[in-house]
Amino acid sequence: MMDCGPGSLLRLHQAGVSLQDLKMILISHFHLDHVSDLLPVLHSRWLQNGRKTAATRIIGPYGLKRRFRGYMRSAKWVRELDLELMEMGNDRLSFDGLSIDTGLTGHTQESICFRLIDRDGRVLFYSGDADDYQTLVALSSCADLALVECSWPSAPAWEGHLTPEMAGRLAASGQVRQLLLTHFYQPVQREDMMKEVAAVYEGPIELAEDLKKYAIVK
Repeated sequence: MMDCGPGSLLRLHQAGVSLQDLKMILISHFHLDHVSDLLPVLHSRWLQNGRKTAATRIIGPYGLKRRFRGYMRSAKWVRELDLELMEMGNDRLSFDGLSIDTGLTGHTQESICFRLIDRDGRVLFYSGDADDYQTLVALSSCADLALVECSWPSAPAWEGHLTPEMAGRLAASGQVRQLLLTHFYQPVQREDMMKEVAAVYEGPIELAEDLKKYAIVK
């Protein structure tokens, strides 16, 4: 699972995803629209396990462990979870045939993006929230699917977020094979995002929809 914002617990249920199958959660940064359902998801999983611990690996930016120490002081059930907390910045990890590379995005001091490569060589890039950083181009390079935020229109742009044009330039520079745009605030939804992106990126473009499934095809 990548990020865990408001409504995530409900969407997991609607998508037919069992919480017991949730083994790894990737967190890009700590703003509420990316982590507000993290504790509800973990709590529901704990309850469904008959209040037994369930092994969960959580990977996020530096500061993740400090935050969980605070959660543990305020909620006894958090202390009963079997958690493996891992902090990353510009780093690389590998687990069970999955390679994970991260890089700083400039959205906040600790915010990270993710490049995931499975055992079949399929590449998924997730920008998280980002600024126009060269790190994004390097980690998105030749991704089979790039999930990229597209939060604000070009005028007025909002520091720390990508506009449609910036998302398109990122995809073009990284030569990604398919671009999936997400994280739309209301002002950008009034724009023709597809047209702006297509002006600078020639590959397939889609606007992400809740509960829709997207194949990562190499």
